[in-house]
Amino acid sequence: MSSIILKAGVVLSSVMLILSLGCSDARTPKSLINPDTGKHDAGWESPDSHGAVAKAAATSTTGFAVCQECHGDTFIGGISNITCLNTAGCHGASVSAPHSPKPWRGGTRTHTNTDQSNAPVCALCHTNGANSSVQPAPFDSGAAPGCFNNTLCHGAEGHAADWSDPDIHGASAKDAPGTSSGFAYCETCHGTDFAGGSANQSCFTCHGVSAPHSPKPWRDGTRTHTNTNSNNASVCALCHTNGANSTVQPSPYDPTAAAGCFNNTLCHADVGAPHAVPYTNAALHGPAAKADLTNCQACHSDQPAGGAGSNPRFNVSIGSLANGCENCHATNMAHPSPWRGFVTNDTGHMTAGNMANACVLCHGANLDGVGGVGPACTSCHMLGSPLTMTNCTSCHGNPPNGSVYPNAVGKHSQHSALGSYIVCAACHTGGGTGTANHDNGNTTAFVAFLSSYNAKSGAASYNATNNTCANVSCHGGQTTPGWLSGTVIDVNTQCTSCHASGTTQYNGYNSGEHSLHVSSQGIACDICHDTTLLAVNHFTYLNTTELEGPASATIMTSFNYSGGSCSPGCHGTRSW
Repeated sequence: MSSIILKAGVVLSSVMLILSLGCSDARTPKSLINPDTGKHDAGWESPDSHGAVAKAAATSTTGFAVCQECHGDTFIGGISNITCLNTAGCHGASVSAPHSPKPWRGGTRTHTNTDQSNAPVCALCHTNGANSSVQPAPFDSGAAPGCFNNTLCHGAEGHAADWSDPDIHGASAKDAPGTSSGFAYCETCHGTDFAGGSANQSCFTCHGVSAPHSPKPWRDGTRTHTNTNSNNASVCALCHTNGANSTVQPSPYDPTAAAGCFNNTLCHADVGAPHAVPYTNAALHGPAAKADLTNCQACHSDQPAGGAGSNPRFNVSIGSLANGCENCHATNMAHPSPWRGFVTNDTGHMTAGNMANACVLCHGANLDGVGGVGPACTSCHMLGSPLTMTNCTSCHGNPPNGSVYPNAVGKHSQHSALGSYIVCAACHTGGGTGTANHDNGNTTAFVAFLSSYNAKSGAASYNATNNTCANVSCHGGQTTPGWLSGTVIDVNTQCTSCHASGTTQYNGYNSGEHSLHVSSQGIACDICHDTTLLAVNHFTYLNTTELEGPASATIMTSFNYSGGSCSPGCHGTRSW
């Protein structure tokens, strides 16, 4: 009996060789071949039949190695003379592989349920990730072929030692779906329902709930879903379609749309993020947040429905913001600090809206700081709550009328009594409400004069150290008494506090014999000038360089002043 030698030193007779054409030699698994026909049973060509056997554990009757016995070590025919490669009616005319065409993970067929004992056969084509979009790093050339030992496609078998840490595997699961991330990747081993799968490890055992995530609340608790990539929606839909298992339900529900986070299919309605993304630029989110911070609270705070005094932290992880708004803002703040005044990019609080609902979240139900992480508003708005005392009046009177900044009275009342043209801008030009200089964080007011109050000797200025003014035309360019504690000038008797002999100032006196009488003789101004008559025009044009009125109109009536002479007078009738 003639014979041939096959692999593994098995000797077959010629008779057995003939029988082998029907794949029924001594090594051929009898359970796969009909002994009467020497062929596979009808229906074997279905991938659900022969594919399932090929991908099963490598035994004497299952696994890819069994297929090799008849179809050859490289599946090009073997003793059956039937190739598994480039077969138009089976695996595909252009597929040089004993399996379906790619993708062989997310397509009609999948390799993820192939028993790992088949790795030596897979190694014929896939060593070091060949013919695969996945490659192990680093490649281990010394190890026997395996699915997860850096020889074929994947890295070390199993997960990293610290994989049980939710900060590690949770972050991977919530990441964008890919070859090693996303919930669909977890399904590969743990099953499409996460109840065990090929890994025989249910996700529910650790999570404590029938879900592949932490127990609720899964928004403002220890974990959050807000940083889950929305492309995982199709997996979330297994449990959350139409708001199932959620306190949030879309309205109306859209049964025709593919699962999505913001398209009325799962939990949220067709709103998406209610603003542009990314939205971290202060020029974008600042004005919107200031208009009504409660709009931000719903998604960005740990207390989405918290009311007055609830002290929500805007630290919910969302998108690229691991610490939410606190990535940029200070702890317990959803706004810049300091937030006083009107500063760059309009980050001052003076234009904040919906204060009755927004500011009370952290500053106390009555904005009094009671129970709040924020201070009482009256620490700055000393005259009363800005909810009831609006505009300037919550900080200072108009003009200020108190004892301390920002309501320090100083010499406001004396100046405001001089005339209607003495307004705030006269001394605080550029420092009004809505400017960068208003309540600029200092403990002293911003002082800058209108140019119309500049003295002839130079521009008006303010010395914040001693609270005096210089080069103000009203005061004849002379240094003024201190604003807060200086002695008030008696305008009836202390004329030279503002008027000086000469022409160096707009209001200097240099006509006639003023120098002789005032400077040399020390005669008081009110000897000749009647302050009662003077009061009519004296402060009429302080904001100009004009003379308030003719000086002659202020001479004592008893002097009978006319044509430059007085009669009778100290010297009789003599020309001034």
